[in-house]
Amino acid sequence: MTNTVFLKSIHQSHWESLKISFPLMYQYYDSLNYGAIEYEKEYPKIDNEFDELIFIDHLPHPLEFFKINSHLLKNDTKFTFHVYGDFFLYLEHWCELFNLLENESVCFVTCSKTHQSFLQKLIKGGSYSILPHFIEDHFFEKVHVNKEFDFMYCGRITSQKNVDVLVKCFINFKKDFPQAKLALIGAIDNYGYHYLGERKIQNDDFVVSLKKLKALSSDIIFLGKKDNKEIPSLIAKAKFLISPSTFHEEDFGRIVPEAIACGSYPLISNWGGYKDFIQLFDLSNELKAIVQDDGIVSIDESSLLKLMKDSMSRVVDMEKSIQLCKENYSLSSFLGKVIKKEHKKLNGNSELMLKCLDVYKKGYGPIFEDNNELQEEVYECYLK
Repeated sequence: MTNTVFLKSIHQSHWESLKISFPLMYQYYDSLNYGAIEYEKEYPKIDNEFDELIFIDHLPHPLEFFKINSHLLKNDTKFTFHVYGDFFLYLEHWCELFNLLENESVCFVTCSKTHQSFLQKLIKGGSYSILPHFIEDHFFEKVHVNKEFDFMYCGRITSQKNVDVLVKCFINFKKDFPQAKLALIGAIDNYGYHYLGERKIQNDDFVVSLKKLKALSSDIIFLGKKDNKEIPSLIAKAKFLISPSTFHEEDFGRIVPEAIACGSYPLISNWGGYKDFIQLFDLSNELKAIVQDDGIVSIDESSLLKLMKDSMSRVVDMEKSIQLCKENYSLSSFLGKVIKKEHKKLNGNSELMLKCLDVYKKGYGPIFEDNNELQEEVYECYLK
């Protein structure tokens, strides 16, 4: 047996979705009998040598690990990095790390094929493997026959996820389907595009704008932020899980397989990691991302409205979808199974990556602001 270990943070991630994903990932690697190196807020200095070292969390960034463990370089150790949707948030760290690891044997693990394609344009060399965010098996026990809501959105209630567009479309949808109900689960924020700043909508911040829209219909129900343990039973009450997100780092979207596991059919945008779900579950591919004149990526409102209307007559084989979901995303289907991966020499950063870094260094914030061509080049695989 090879001497493979993974780094295990004893603290929760600050990303809500990863608070769920990381403990499940640790269970998976434990099931392979890999060793674990636990750490708190800082990486430990390591004296032993390993065949393979696996990085799961990004805080601290893996770059910090190699600053105190440079002796592990140039000694045939293989390095595996799980990469998530926060990639551009730590752009400078990754660029410096890739320079440091040039000619080392590296494998990047992504959650979706689309995110893998995204990274391949930015990183030279290395190899790739896919391991999704696992779904806990208890989700498959929450299927409801009687549905209380027609549509449910679950996630951050933010303009980054086009929730304002969803609410406006639902109000128009109600003209033809007056009995319909939309439930929104999640905390509201004013985050702008991409990470920083506040999004203004007709001179209102997002929260004010959303409240004005909500006042137009009593059938838009805000359920607020819920504990993760409550989510399965709530999702199961909806006929359709709806997510028109074009958030720029939507690398996976775990709410989609969670919804399918609970018997709620997904209506989602053709963006980022969502593309993988559309292909696997043969979902509607109508809701495509568009780049607006101001550079913000959004979705076409008329396409969303049509998707919602068409869903009311859609015939869905949920049993088949639930079985596919179990096979491809449930934790139990992966335990004890080693995913296929190889490690190849890393050759540093691509020209596109360095171009992004140059823009990034000119001022932290939306790195594609006033540079639509760069954005479309980077996110080509998300947009097509």
